Amino acid sequence: MSAYVVDKQTIDELVQALKQFGLCDLDTEAGQLLWDANVDSVDYRYAESTEPGTYAYTYRARPTTLGQVAKSLTNYVYQSCEHPGWPGSEAREMCIRLAFELVEHVPGYSEAVSR
Repeated sequence: MSAYVVDKQTIDELVQALKQFGLCDLDTEAGQLLWDANVDSVDYRYAESTEPGTYAYTYRARPTTLGQVAKSLTNYVYQSCEHPGWPGSEAREMCIRLAFELVEHVPGYSEAVSR
């Protein structure tokens, strides 16, 4: 499996969705956490030591679709899960909470029967 550092727009989309669903208050801190976990994954995968840099959230006036957020989330998780700290990380926990929130907004979800 390969890994790469996702672009800032991906992190911004995830942070905006986290904020929209009330899953985070501090946008820049949440984004930095996500950014750092992604860089840690790439560094671990390729035995590098990259300085992640400083993340600053950029608000997007045009809302991102739920489908785009889901695509960005799955890509982010795929790129960020390589390092041993991922399973217990706060970044992973935020991604799980966001994934569950997205599922609840799938058309027909609220009317579906639990089995």
